[in-house]
Amino acid sequence: MKLETYQGASVEEAIEAAKQGLQVSDIPMEDVKVLQEPKKGFLGFGSQPAIIQVSLPDDEPSVEEIVAEVSFEAETVSDTTEADIPELVEVSEEASSVERPSDSQSAASEVSSEASAASQVDDSSDSQSLSLVAESASQDSEPAQSQVDQESPVASDSAADQLEADSQSQDSDEEEEEDAEDAAYPFDWGVEDVAHYLIDVMEAYLVDVTIDVEDMDDLIIFHINTDKPGLVIGKHGKIINSLETLAQILTHSHVRKRVSVEVNVGDYRERRQQTLEKLAERTADQVTVEREEVTLSPLPARERKIIHRCLSKYSHIKTQSQGRDPHRYMVVSYKD
Repeated sequence: MKLETYQGASVEEAIEAAKQGLQVSDIPMEDVKVLQEPKKGFLGFGSQPAIIQVSLPDDEPSVEEIVAEVSFEAETVSDTTEADIPELVEVSEEASSVERPSDSQSAASEVSSEASAASQVDDSSDSQSLSLVAESASQDSEPAQSQVDQESPVASDSAADQLEADSQSQDSDEEEEEDAEDAAYPFDWGVEDVAHYLIDVMEAYLVDVTIDVEDMDDLIIFHINTDKPGLVIGKHGKIINSLETLAQILTHSHVRKRVSVEVNVGDYRERRQQTLEKLAERTADQVTVEREEVTLSPLPARERKIIHRCLSKYSHIKTQSQGRDPHRYMVVSYKD
């Protein structure tokens, strides 16, 4: 994913600048992120332009790459010399000279002369030769038939052996795959193993912690205990959210799939939920009074769900998530 930044006197002008720079007629709003709102300032001082960030997919080749590829193909075609053409002509001439009418006629005349010479042989000698040939052919056919009868069971036995060898090879391949999977996952994972993995991760950046696991039917909570909660939470909760994502992946892959996973340190999740609920109420009041949509900062999925749930009780409020994670954000608007 490529990110391009554009600016203008307003957000609309910045988007127009992005369209001109990217040479496109339209840009989806979910690919546009407002980095800075415009400010007029006072008497020309302190004014700031609007700055936006446009997400571009990596799989589309640029114009320069297409031009370079076409140029390379053209050079490859032009490098083909004419030295190869005479060789093809010689081959075709040799192929055409394999059989000519004159050669075939001479061969036919030789065959006819030999046949006429052979017809002059004495009839008695021919009959004797034919009888000898017939006897020798009958004698040779009997051992050949017996040899075929003797070799046929051998062939069938070899085919059966080959089928059995193939089946044994397939079974051995399946056993090797199972052994490889067992080597990758040497034991059955449990919630305690996930907790130990999280401890190892935090010890890697020198944070001593212990974890208490609360395992319920549909929810598993990893309570982290430490004297440095700030290093576990991180700025804007980025570290603890990353630990929670890691715990979810490990739990769903090795413990059980249909379960919610939560990572908490102290009462951080409870305090964060209260903050998000207050944010949702303030946003609802602002949209109700101004009747204009409000764009919130990017939030993780669990926090967006909290705001969605809080605003769902307002019948005149509409919420929508836009963008891609981890920059996915919410737009709160007034419903007419």
